[in-house]
Amino acid sequence: MIRQLAGIVIFAIGAFLLYRVFAASSAFVERGGTYVSYLMEPPTGLLQLAGAGLMAIGGLLTALKVWGGGTIGLLGSLIIALLGGLLLASTSQITDGLDEALYAAAGVLLSILILTFKRN
Repeated sequence: MIRQLAGIVIFAIGAFLLYRVFAASSAFVERGGTYVSYLMEPPTGLLQLAGAGLMAIGGLLTALKVWGGGTIGLLGSLIIALLGGLLLASTSQITDGLDEALYAAAGVLLSILILTFKRN
């Protein structure tokens, strides 16, 4: 039961981060950019999309009691942690990468919880 609840929370975090990626990319495109330039110049959009997608998929798989969901959620959380670390290292404004770092910390802790608890 704890594994499924942790999976639901990881899914919710991943879905929220996916929403943020789509909202930011839509705003970028409305200002005249392209989706490719949003994702690749710099690749922070791609990292956030990949990490959030893996978190959502891993959380959903865990909630559905499918094998490997915790590992996928952990991988997505580590990608978001990498993104947060890169954002924090690239600027003097701590608020730029703090959100991603906090979401990643929650995802990593919940993924470790999933991986350490036994299945029912």
